[in-house]
Amino acid sequence: MVPLSLLHELFDSLPDAMVLLRVENHHRFRYERASRAAYRSHLFCESHLGKLVGEVHAPEYASYLREKYAYAVQTRKPVIFKDIVHLDNRSLIQEAVVTPVMDGSGNCQYLIAEISHEMDKAAAQRVEATRRIFESFFHGAGERVVRVRNGEHHIDVTDATLRKAMEDGQFFAEYQPLIAPRSGTMLGVEALIRWHHPDAGLIPPIALVSAAEQLGCLVEIDLWMMHRACSAIKQADLLPLHVGVNISAQHLRRKGFVDDVKAILADVAFPADQLVLEITESALMEEMEVALEILHTLRSYGVKFAIDDFGTGYSSLSYLKDLPVDLLKIDRSFIHSVPDDPRSSAIVETISNLGRHLNLLVISEGVETMKQLNFVRNHCDMVQGYIFSRPTSLDELQRQFHSARPGSSDWPRMANRT
Repeated sequence: MVPLSLLHELFDSLPDAMVLLRVENHHRFRYERASRAAYRSHLFCESHLGKLVGEVHAPEYASYLREKYAYAVQTRKPVIFKDIVHLDNRSLIQEAVVTPVMDGSGNCQYLIAEISHEMDKAAAQRVEATRRIFESFFHGAGERVVRVRNGEHHIDVTDATLRKAMEDGQFFAEYQPLIAPRSGTMLGVEALIRWHHPDAGLIPPIALVSAAEQLGCLVEIDLWMMHRACSAIKQADLLPLHVGVNISAQHLRRKGFVDDVKAILADVAFPADQLVLEITESALMEEMEVALEILHTLRSYGVKFAIDDFGTGYSSLSYLKDLPVDLLKIDRSFIHSVPDDPRSSAIVETISNLGRHLNLLVISEGVETMKQLNFVRNHCDMVQGYIFSRPTSLDELQRQFHSARPGSSDWPRMANRT
């Protein structure tokens, strides 16, 4: 079987301005990839990735494109068209050739389009050559399938399976509170995605994330989760709480992520300074230069960042001093053995002191016992764990929030960071 990432890498390196669209049905076409040449031509924007044609173009032009794309799918033949598009208050002639990509079952999974201001005679041949490469992968491998287990049950998951799960409401969010250990004040929540499959039941979260990453749709699921969590907290009138959402390393490799976050915040009317994006140390290391640019841009907009599972990755002070982060989340593997294990206790104390001197808030993850709580109470600004609450529904979160003493005064250092 062929990893989707391999197809993406192939597409990135194409010398011509080509765009890859995933065919969801005869009327829904989603931008999945674009070659570097397409970005350089300024005919494609990275913020389009992962979005439907109708979400990124004016209605009239989107309808025109859908008609051409649908014709290519139905006839299984290339379509050549020419149109006038408006970019930055100027009109340009855009020409394109669109070719369907068929899988081993004879279904059209993708469309490949070469876009240009002026199409040369060899464009159709170039797109055709690219189509042959893609179809050779599909015919040699079939559709990418990941097997997911839940106890005795197992299901074979494809990209289409996960997209249908999103559309059918199989995904839902649970929320785990972040508590100020001395006052008991609820200060924030971490939003966690869950998947209830109609046949296999509740799928382990780690299995869902792993499958989505392998199938190339984790970006869309992350954005869905961000929108769902922000919308739910806003509608439930819980906005004193900060909302933490996990994001994958893939987001930190694409500048369009900035536009995605801004669009979600605008759509929900959610305050940027109430959103905390949680990233791991290893994710930051993969594309540090691009990641730094993205973090600084979103940080200037008001969004906050937490380093998740701190202490289990690189933990390099050389990068920590340069990152625009606000929180450190101490990994549960250290909390599990405090205060009995002097080494773990020393690590927690060290991270706490580090956070204090760098003006960062420190969160202890996985606190489950009174012994652990009594220890971290003197070293951490917030606590997350079963001792206060398991991940829970929005209704239960509301009950907990109103039964405790709500407030945000325990976040002063975060609020004053620039």
